[in-house]
Amino acid sequence: MEKYWLVAIPAVVVAALLYRVTRYGGFTAAIFGARIARTLGEVEPYGGIARRRVKVHLLESDNPDQAVGLEVVTTGLGSYRVSPIKLSRGQALELSRLLSEAAGARPAG
Repeated sequence: MEKYWLVAIPAVVVAALLYRVTRYGGFTAAIFGARIARTLGEVEPYGGIARRRVKVHLLESDNPDQAVGLEVVTTGLGSYRVSPIKLSRGQALELSRLLSEAAGARPAG
């Protein structure tokens, strides 16, 4: 009977993941919990041992707190990591303003 749980629990987890992937139309969309209307672009920062990319997605969601998705992908020797960040429209605009301000700012000194 104990061996049954060793198979049943991972099977339920895999089934739930497959359901989300099917429902939202892909692995990345499943991570966000919303369909991806379109990918607007990506930025690859400089430097470091690991390769990083930040992808910007427009999400199809009835929830106004899930309008924009940032997908941070980090790859290295034998590793792959995806970190999803969901933003509301207001948060996305505030982040845009802060990035614009930082890009145009002059270093103190």
